[in-house]
Amino acid sequence: MHNPSVMSFSVEPLNAETVVIRVGKALDFRNAAEFKAICQEQVQNGVRNFILDFSETGILDSTGLGAIFFPCTGRFRRVTARLSLRRSRGPYRWSCS
Repeated sequence: MHNPSVMSFSVEPLNAETVVIRVGKALDFRNAAEFKAICQEQVQNGVRNFILDFSETGILDSTGLGAIFFPCTGRFRRVTARLSLRRSRGPYRWSCS
């Protein structure tokens, strides 16, 4: 089910190899696939540096956490990617199941 309040990623290119991805309210099982698709597209376009902005994020579950490292795994293992995280404004609500 599509939930607009959760599906809120924006990509801001800083240069040809660096983007800022603003995560929005949540990165979890509901939108991790969308996040991975965004990362995959960026890697295919030559991006090697990812800055993830969690300043508006309040929910991060294990699926979302795994998605954060997607550019460095699987078929992209041979791609050298740098990942930087911007801090959240408050504590995350963790979901463990």
